[in-house]
Amino acid sequence: MGKLRIYFKPIWYNIMHHKAYAGFCVFGTMLTFVFITILLQVTNVIVGNTPPTDDPERVLYINSYVYDKQGECIGCCRREDVASIMSNVVGYDCYACTHFELGNILVNGQYIDNGAEYVEPNYWNVLQYHFVQGRSWEEEESHQPYAIVNKSFAERYFATDDVLGKEIEFQETTYKILGVVADVSMFSIEGRVSVWLPEHFNEYISTGSRFVETYVLFPEDVSVEIMKRNLKHGFDIWTRMQNWDNVRVREFSTLKEVSINMNGGDLLLMGLGGILFILLIIPLLNIILLSMANNSVQASEIGLRRALGANRFTAFMAILSENLVLILIGTLGGIILVTPVCRYIDGLFFMDSIVGRSMVLPEIDWMIVLLIVLPLSVLFSLVSGGIPAYLNVKRSIVDMLKGGSKC
Repeated sequence: MGKLRIYFKPIWYNIMHHKAYAGFCVFGTMLTFVFITILLQVTNVIVGNTPPTDDPERVLYINSYVYDKQGECIGCCRREDVASIMSNVVGYDCYACTHFELGNILVNGQYIDNGAEYVEPNYWNVLQYHFVQGRSWEEEESHQPYAIVNKSFAERYFATDDVLGKEIEFQETTYKILGVVADVSMFSIEGRVSVWLPEHFNEYISTGSRFVETYVLFPEDVSVEIMKRNLKHGFDIWTRMQNWDNVRVREFSTLKEVSINMNGGDLLLMGLGGILFILLIIPLLNIILLSMANNSVQASEIGLRRALGANRFTAFMAILSENLVLILIGTLGGIILVTPVCRYIDGLFFMDSIVGRSMVLPEIDWMIVLLIVLPLSVLFSLVSGGIPAYLNVKRSIVDMLKGGSKC
């Protein structure tokens, strides 16, 4: 412990006596890693690694509409159509149809503009929501007027933590809240839905359309290629039953592919990579230049250390350790600011809409922080501090004792 104190004492001394440099490093790193952390978290959501799509390559998506070879819509899939399709599909676990309706919800005596998703019981098996209160309804309860809401909806419209059994009204039907699910990112599948109701009560009032979107869950040991082939077989049989000869070949997508395409496709991922590079390279160059100037100021002190017996590696590590301490402080500060910054962005741009309440990131995935953000910050420190430190310690002792600025 004593050796560690002796090692870090001069580092702390230099930080306290070069406060402008230390403050710039910490603040610049903090800003950099706030947005890098948000960017990596959002990317993780887009590729489908978070609820409600923890295993996105086991689920295929059936779009509502059917198109001809010229790209014109010639029909849509209703629940009975999906049942016909799935009757000719083999090797799947279960499927769930969903239909979204816009409208006003009466909650606690006030009407709010908020849509609701009508779903089947299997919906909660196909998509993996985390229930923070209560549960989903079972098959035998699907004719009961139950509702599931997300956490932010419950917190905003009810003055109590326990909302189970509370009532909401939608399209003249009163529902009791059976469960509360954790919020999910607006970039995820179903990320903008905040209220779910049993399909039995769907009267298709506001849209007047009976089309549905469908999610099909397959076993873990079935490959994506076989999943798509089996589903296409059932779809082709159904289109022939409809006497549609000009149907465009349907390419079914996994939820991972749907999520990526929904948020901009491969171009978005390339753009995110470009933004990540810019977020790293600009502050990196600034800190390198500032570190070179700061090391030049400390040249006499480093030269004296070497004159007293310290070798180049020891001097190099002393300079690098100071930079590493500042970068890690800034990185930790940036990580702490991620949630407040996301809540500010939510409130400014995204939180409320006719669909429901949306948010950028409901929570931080700490595995991303531990496995990517922190190692990235160490690499950032090694480059931003290592280059100036190397240029400094390679100089001769005489040159450094003179306080020269040559590198």
